[in-house]
Amino acid sequence: MMSYPHEYSRSQLKKVGILLIDEKRGEMRCLVCGIVWRVVKRGLRFPKGYWRCRNGCNNPKASE
Repeated sequence: MMSYPHEYSRSQLKKVGILLIDEKRGEMRCLVCGIVWRVVKRGLRFPKGYWRCRNGCNNPKASE
């Protein structure tokens, strides 16, 4: 598994275990635990770590 997505796209997010449900609304689902969340852009950018599961499923530091 890669450490972060290189762009905001379905294929890149899938590589880090995230399903992009609704691209325009920023709605995502963790492919491990199933939690769903929305990400809101701050200006033109997403917040740091926007793609990380809230339960830590795809956070390498959480599994150490």
